[in-house]
Amino acid sequence: MKRSTILTAAAAIILSSCAPKLTGSLSDAYPALNEKADVIVLDNTSKAPEKSIKVGSISITPGKFTPEEKSSYDNLLKAAIKQAKSHGGNIIRITDYLPQGEDAIADRIWMDVYYLNDLTGLKSITSAPAPSRFTEIRDIYDLKRPSALPYTFRFALNCGAGKSMMANNEDQYISTEMYNHNNKMNLGFTVSAEASLFFDHNNGFGLKVHNYHSSATDDIYLLVKNQEHTASYSESRNITYAGPFYAIRVMSGNQKHTFLANIGAGCLLYNNRIDANMPTQKLQDNVPFKTFAATIGGSLGIGYDYALTDNISLGAGMDYMIGMATRSKVTNLDGSTREDNGSKFDLSTLSFNIGVRYCF
Repeated sequence: MKRSTILTAAAAIILSSCAPKLTGSLSDAYPALNEKADVIVLDNTSKAPEKSIKVGSISITPGKFTPEEKSSYDNLLKAAIKQAKSHGGNIIRITDYLPQGEDAIADRIWMDVYYLNDLTGLKSITSAPAPSRFTEIRDIYDLKRPSALPYTFRFALNCGAGKSMMANNEDQYISTEMYNHNNKMNLGFTVSAEASLFFDHNNGFGLKVHNYHSSATDDIYLLVKNQEHTASYSESRNITYAGPFYAIRVMSGNQKHTFLANIGAGCLLYNNRIDANMPTQKLQDNVPFKTFAATIGGSLGIGYDYALTDNISLGAGMDYMIGMATRSKVTNLDGSTREDNGSKFDLSTLSFNIGVRYCF
């Protein structure tokens, strides 16, 4: 998977949070109306006109990153009208309206959509309807007051599978056995832990530690003095990331579902160990025993949590670590060390994980 594709997908997820959020369903059985078609808006004190056909019901609220000037009742209603027209509706009857305040994080409108062939005699309301009483609609829509929505601290433990982006050397001198060995090393296991502290409903900061581990042992065939030898070649690789991040979250009204995303920068460490049982000491000395590299890297993560209790959740997610090391320290079998400033190590990894979260 190309990095540009991953970053583009992440940007699309974040940008999509700026658009108004619509839930509910509208029938696709009716043709869309012209953009200039009239739409009548009624409040809940008015009944649906006789002979009108119900198209469906929807609710609308601002996206999490919608600017305040775009979060008004009028702008939400414009988005609802556009949606209604796309499904053939020309009457919107507002059933409930909850403005931003102590009962709601942002404005929210619930409505039924109808179609009527003749709108003669119908007039739209000219301002926002009277707010619904929270005590009367909370059970209908499974709502909780904002003060009960967010947790402040989140600690997550994860394990999963990962893929290293370290390139396999495909030059003409590499053997088939070594090529296959390198492919094995690019698939591994991951463990991670992260702690987040949220300062409001949607934003917070945290710290993440992530480790990718892979290992493989293979028989490598060598030709020494015209004689074929088999050498046992064992390798162990760890790529560790640690660093702070900025986090965003979107929670459902009943607190059961939470979607999260984070982006950060930190330190990437590369530790590689090779044990090779070569037929001669000369060949053995040409194999690096330990390699260590460090660089600055970045992290991008998305996740989903499902609450089992008020404090315990199960979740799944994806983490992408990116970084390139251009300097390394090599330890030889005899204990001597040397600096390698010519080799490049792509320390990027992509992993999918599941785990448990503790929130309070």
